[in-house]
Amino acid sequence: MSAAIFKKHPRTVISLAIALSLSSPLSAADFTVTSGTTVTTTRSLNSAGDIGIIEVGGQIETTFGHGVSATGNTTTVDNAGNISTAGVDYVGIYAIGNNITISNSGSISTTGSAFTDGADGILSDGNNNTISNSGLISATGAGALAISGDPANSSTLNLLAGSQIIGAIDLGGAADNDTVNIYGGNPSGNLTLLNVENINFLGATGFVIGNTAMTIDPTGESSRSVALSGLTSSIHGVVSQRMAHTAPFKPVQVAALTLSPGMLFQQRAPVAWAQVFGGNANHDAEGGSLAYGTDHLGFTLGYEWDINKTRFGLLGGVVHSKTKTDMTSFKTEADSYYVGGYGHFNFGSFKLTTSLLGGYADHDNHRLVIDNLNGAEIAESTFDSFFLSPSVTLSSAYTIADR
Repeated sequence: MSAAIFKKHPRTVISLAIALSLSSPLSAADFTVTSGTTVTTTRSLNSAGDIGIIEVGGQIETTFGHGVSATGNTTTVDNAGNISTAGVDYVGIYAIGNNITISNSGSISTTGSAFTDGADGILSDGNNNTISNSGLISATGAGALAISGDPANSSTLNLLAGSQIIGAIDLGGAADNDTVNIYGGNPSGNLTLLNVENINFLGATGFVIGNTAMTIDPTGESSRSVALSGLTSSIHGVVSQRMAHTAPFKPVQVAALTLSPGMLFQQRAPVAWAQVFGGNANHDAEGGSLAYGTDHLGFTLGYEWDINKTRFGLLGGVVHSKTKTDMTSFKTEADSYYVGGYGHFNFGSFKLTTSLLGGYADHDNHRLVIDNLNGAEIAESTFDSFFLSPSVTLSSAYTIADR
């Protein structure tokens, strides 16, 4: 039988653990958990400047033990793998030294115990510690915190692109000077932040109400005009392609002394036509906007005729389009209905094609919202829009290499 007392602000928990055998001693000094390796005992950084690394594919899985214990000052923990703990009040990363740097691009998950308070994802009890997260931190036990701080010591929390937090964030009382920096490149979110004196939005769109910091992914708004531009360009392209294949009017060539009716200009008969069109495009992340893709598929009908050697036409159709981010932050589907007219003018050495479209669209939006207390939620909305799109194409044929 073994008994241990663990103290963690703001509560002290006394737990009695009964085991058939003692676990191996805690490991100290620098350590690296390599890819494909699973460690089941606490990794410790006890001396100043110690560095602990968990590589991608590396795992620390403990029961009744912290994942990483950093008691030395100026130590560094870099997790790109997975840290998971189970048991009473055992923490993913337990940092009680000063000036500790913690980086998490992997996952940290704690489940605590069914009989008492849960275990925090990251506990920072030292002064001037910095936590940077671009991965997942999840604390699901009763009373657990995803990230916990000390009331008397200041901490800095950087929530980078890709950050996901499940669990409350409490950096301690008002006597210190804690800072949370929220960066862009994340889905929309509602973050409950307790005892945080400074909240900064760096490249992110957001605002603070009470203890809640709300961020909005701007990709949906910034991508809407891009998607519409691609859709209307496809429709204008259908018209331009038709006019490019229109045979030009040729001057009358007289081979006889007198004209016969067949030698005079003959207007072409009106033509009705139909065509299916589509397109897709991918766009990289830029600024605070996420990477996203757009695609559309449509059907158009047209009718055209000649007036004084000029080709005129009317068209109308329907298009279904979809826009979504690579990380499923949002998705928009729209059905657009349009009508328009076009003309093709022949000025001898060059040709001019003009078209004008007007349309109506109805949109269905689905936006992912990450709430650190309630998990992932979906916000839905619908709205209508109208658009007007002109196009002018000037073209000419040139002879190159006798072609």
